[in-house]
Amino acid sequence: MKTPEQILETTIHTGEHKTHKTFQAKAILGFIGGAMISLGYLLYIRVTASGMTTFGPFASFLGACVFPVGLIVILLAGGELITGNTMAVSAAFFGKKISVKALVENWAVITLFNLLGAIFVAFVFGHYLGLTNSGIYL
Repeated sequence: MKTPEQILETTIHTGEHKTHKTFQAKAILGFIGGAMISLGYLLYIRVTASGMTTFGPFASFLGACVFPVGLIVILLAGGELITGNTMAVSAAFFGKKISVKALVENWAVITLFNLLGAIFVAFVFGHYLGLTNSGIYL
């Protein structure tokens, strides 16, 4: 078991490593992260919406149970989310391992490509394939 100090050192090292990735690697991993987390949310929406008549308010709980699938896929694919980068890269900054420029650049690139990945999934799966159409508003 690691001590809190060891966990902090590992986090600082991870944050430093995240800033040394190439722009292309950050862009691809950021896109994957945004796409996968939005797939998890899309799964949450589908389970909650389709289960509401059968399960009532319990459908929200069932949706919350399937949402982590997006997080699991991010871990398996190695995607980057701004939430994790906010913690790890900040720790590297406060540990005086990276500059403020590296911090801001990392956050900007990951945030932008998380957003692009999420919009891509929203358009392709939500609009183009119609997974969010219930027919209510048509």
